[in-house]
Amino acid sequence: MRFYKLLLIVALILPTVLWSGPRPREGISYQDGILFLSDRRFAVSDLSQVVEEQDWKFNLRQSAWLAPVLNRDSVVQDWNVELIWAGVLGTELIHKASEISQKPSAEQVTEPSRQFSGYDVFTVGSGHIYFFPKSSSLRFSASCGRELDSEDLNICHIHVVYPYDSYVVLRAHKFFPGVLHEVVPDIEDIAVRMVEIAICLDVTDQSDAEREAALQQLGSAAELSECELQIGS
Repeated sequence: MRFYKLLLIVALILPTVLWSGPRPREGISYQDGILFLSDRRFAVSDLSQVVEEQDWKFNLRQSAWLAPVLNRDSVVQDWNVELIWAGVLGTELIHKASEISQKPSAEQVTEPSRQFSGYDVFTVGSGHIYFFPKSSSLRFSASCGRELDSEDLNICHIHVVYPYDSYVVLRAHKFFPGVLHEVVPDIEDIAVRMVEIAICLDVTDQSDAEREAALQQLGSAAELSECELQIGS
C-alpha cells in the first residue's frame, strides 16, 4: 500500500519538480490563517505562538487546531513535525550517503545483524547513525544519536523534501525515541505521513474563496485524511 501511495504522490508532483523557476521568497510569514513558505501557502488557521518575521521553521503544533489532530495521529503523534524553509534546494539539507561516507570516522554497516532492510546504514564515530533509503520515490534520510555501545537512542531526525517545492523540507524529531530496531521500521512511514499532511494543508493552487472556505472548516474536530480536510461530527 505504501508503495502505491508513493507512486501516486510522484505522479502528481513530477511536473512541478521538474520545472525550474525563479528563486522563491525567503523565510516564513503568516497572515489570516495562511502560512507562507517559499512559493507555497498552507492553511494552519489560528496560532498559539506568533511566527516571527523571517522565521525559517514552523512547528505544526503552533497551529491551535493542528496540535490535537497530530496528537491523535497514529504515525506522528509522538514526533515534533516542522515545515522548514531550506534557503537552498532541500536536497542539499538531506544527508547524502556519498557525503557521509567521506567523513574520517564514517563506516558503512555491513554485518547482517546490524543492517536494516531497505537502507544503507552508516555510523560516524560511536554515537551517530545515518539511514539512506536504497529505493524510494521520496527524497528523505534519517539520523540518530546514541550513547557509546548502546542501542538506546538519544534523538532521531527524519528529513524529507516536499515534492511540490524543493525549497521546503519537512522534519520530524523526537528525543529518546527508543531502540534502533523499534524506530527504523517507522522511518519511511513517518516521511510519507509528513508529506501527506503538508499536501492536505497546501492551498497554494486554490482561489481566495476556496482558501477562506477551508479556513472556516478548520476546528478541533478536523482530521487529515487522504490529502483532504475531513471534519468530524
